Amino acid sequence: MCKIYQYIMMAFVVVTTASCVSEMDETEIEASQHRIQLVVDGFPAFGESTTRAIGTPDVGKTSWTEGDELLLAVNSAYHGDKYAVFTYNGETWTLTSGELYFREGNIVRVTHVYYAPNYEWSSGELELKEGKVAGTDECIEGTGTTTDGETVTVSFSSATRKYSRLRIATAPNTDVLVIAKDFIPANGNSAVNNTYTFTSDADGNVFLYGNFTMDSSIEVKYGENSLVDYTFTESTKDGISYALDATFTSAVDLKPNDIMEMVKKEMQEGRTDFKIILAPNAGEEELKAITSILQDASVNLTITGITSIPEKGFSQMENLQSIRLPDVTELGAYAFEECSNIKTIEAPKLEKINNGCFRNCDYLQKLVFGTITRVDDTDGLLIPNNSRNTIDLVLSEQQKLLTNDGHGIWTPATSDERYSGSSESNKNQFFGYIFKSIRFK
Repeated sequence: MCKIYQYIMMAFVVVTTASCVSEMDETEIEASQHRIQLVVDGFPAFGESTTRAIGTPDVGKTSWTEGDELLLAVNSAYHGDKYAVFTYNGETWTLTSGELYFREGNIVRVTHVYYAPNYEWSSGELELKEGKVAGTDECIEGTGTTTDGETVTVSFSSATRKYSRLRIATAPNTDVLVIAKDFIPANGNSAVNNTYTFTSDADGNVFLYGNFTMDSSIEVKYGENSLVDYTFTESTKDGISYALDATFTSAVDLKPNDIMEMVKKEMQEGRTDFKIILAPNAGEEELKAITSILQDASVNLTITGITSIPEKGFSQMENLQSIRLPDVTELGAYAFEECSNIKTIEAPKLEKINNGCFRNCDYLQKLVFGTITRVDDTDGLLIPNNSRNTIDLVLSEQQKLLTNDGHGIWTPATSDERYSGSSESNKNQFFGYIFKSIRFK
């Protein structure tokens, strides 16, 4: 990468009284009047892998812009540690905070130089600025050198992110809520649970800077609509840029025919990941408008707003890969029958499951439920295999132990015993079926 050197001349003008001047060392007076030159190379452009091109790709910041700040720390035997902030005005860098003293013949070392927009110096340490939240911007350390105490050369050519960047792609200029659990922000040492309010940029992107570990999670919401809820299966790596798709289409005010045209248009544009917001009172007609267009498509589907799925709502969608229904509390009979290639079904608020719901879902690998209060298994939920120990099941921590009435109907036991820790839980058994694993959320 070509280095763009910006030579910025900064004059330190000492304004003092005659009595103060007489008390200062003559050599220091002369040195303090020197014109100090700060040489800064180009901003470190980290880029973004094209394999993560979700939404509008964003390589990140690529050049210095007006208002950028550099935080410098220098040390000398005579003056000790000194801290300063330089701000770029679009043409030159100027000293805007702190003091730097250079004494002739005194060796000066630049101990730290940071590009960290969320931070300021406080007693020699980086401290969050008022109103800033950790993890919402970069914290990059460069290098600074000086040979004569008058010229400071700042370089980011070898700088790396000591954390990862997560780009969340959503609708442009839109307010979203981001709920991060077990997230280690850039410049942080421990995991935190934070809720962030972002307004996406003109390209529809928002960013988090830090690290996620295995079982960390992130949920993105638009209003009350949950767009994506992702749990990390492995830790993110320093210096890598990741992307999460939270793009969506609102069909709240659309009639069924308009919904069909909307979905058809997005299909023609090559979309394979659909997040559609329906009105809370949406019903079978609105759902049919979506499934009729996607019937044979190989897609991942999220539908928010709708609370109940009618009988055979998604049946025979043989190429459906995954589905997320964050507001659904009840699945109608045979709702996913013969969705033969579906791998994941997520309904984190689900309470009622009706007969034959998951029949002939041959490649089903994961089910996410809420607190289940009723299951109808009179005609087999997971036929043809009576024991589906290839499926990972996620349940609510509040789940109660269920008992069978002898006719295939499962309801909470009269003992009100919690399912977690029960003998059935220890055997990975739920409503009569054995699962590969059962965990709680």
